[in-house]
Order: sequence, then structure tokens, then C-alpha cells
Amino acid sequence: MLSTVPVSSDEPNPMYPCTKCKHKQTFAMIYSQMGEIDTAFEWLDKAYEDQEVEMYWLKVEPPFEPLRGDPRWQVILYKVGFPH
Repeated sequence: MLSTVPVSSDEPNPMYPCTKCKHKQTFAMIYSQMGEIDTAFEWLDKAYEDQEVEMYWLKVEPPFEPLRGDPRWQVILYKVGFPH
């Protein structure tokens, strides 16, 4: 069984030892595919805050398919700069 990685914990975690690492969008993809929708959106928000360049691929990344029906999906797309 996979262990989930806490988003807000400052405690060291062997699965994710650095709370300031890049590529938070990758964690969002993983959690999306695991069905951990709320956690996926938390990681997307962190990726947006860090201005990760990978955010420009949101609309075409298949791993985000489970998020597309959620109202938060449109919010994150708008924040990144995609037209409605």
C-alpha cells in the first residue's frame, strides 16, 4: 500500500524529504491518479505559488483527467492564465 505524503508537514519524510523541492506538479499528477483529489489540488496550488513552468501543460496532461470535473480545476486553469 502506498503511503501519502503530507502537504503541510514540516517533519522530515523519507518519501518526500524536501518541503521546498521543485516539480510539485508531479506530486499533483501522482495524487490525481491515486484518486486523492483534494491532495492533488493542494499540490497544484503549491506548484502555482512556486510558478512552476510545467503548469502550462495542465490542459493536455492525461494524469489530470480525474480532476477535470471538479470546479477547482477551472479555478486553477484561470489562475495559470488559460482562457475560459
